Amino acid sequence: MRGMERPSLHPITQKKRIRPSPATLNRERAALSGFLQYCFDSQYIKAIPEIKTNKTGYTARPSFSAQEFKKFNTYVFLHIGEEGIHPAVKYDRAVFYAYINIIALTGMRPTEIKNMKWGDIIGLELDKKGNPLTHDLHLRVHGKGKSRELIPHREVLFTIVMLHAVYREAGFTPEKSDSLLLHQDKTPFKSFSGQFNSALAATGLTRDYRGVKRTPYSLRHFYITEQLRNGVDAYVLARNAGTSVKMIEEHYDHNTNEKYKEMLRPKRK
Repeated sequence: MRGMERPSLHPITQKKRIRPSPATLNRERAALSGFLQYCFDSQYIKAIPEIKTNKTGYTARPSFSAQEFKKFNTYVFLHIGEEGIHPAVKYDRAVFYAYINIIALTGMRPTEIKNMKWGDIIGLELDKKGNPLTHDLHLRVHGKGKSRELIPHREVLFTIVMLHAVYREAGFTPEKSDSLLLHQDKTPFKSFSGQFNSALAATGLTRDYRGVKRTPYSLRHFYITEQLRNGVDAYVLARNAGTSVKMIEEHYDHNTNEKYKEMLRPKRK
């Protein structure tokens, strides 16, 4: 057509070639298998060809060690009290601190905490001053088209009480229908990516020991890995975290040799 320039084509150089991740290969293989099955069912092809792929093995999820999380968490906490910052900045940092601790203490997905409301905290009772009257919480979470009730670490109560106090200090009390993580105008937080990446960079924890970039999901991976190290049964953990035993065995269990330390160091005769 006149008036339209022909796009210039450039060869794909070796520098531009990026090896797809195992997860990407699995998704593409599943999509292709589904398409071929449709073609076979519709009699477009006589047989489904075999798709041969190399074994990808397990993919360790980027997590934190206990020492790394302590360093990261301490930095975020101290950052709240930095001198000379605007009250609105201090507020946002306090909510971010609650965000990372709630995920690390529950193992919920970032999408699940985003969907969570104050009414999903089962057993939370506070007096007029905001002090807890109960000390055993359960949480309802919603995500990936499913819902479940999880049992968090007991310490999550202190984080939730702190978050409630931050809101009260800002001039409002959250209703049961309000999102858990709120801006000062009571609109839900959509993302903490900026604060998360800045805190990782400030603590030198942007990437794990393999060079894989950490994401907010790394807090969930930290929770699951620590639970395995502390001897929590994989089946019980899978139910609580909303995943499968197979996923835990493939992506997490290889990080937990510490719990077998004594077995791996038998006394020599």
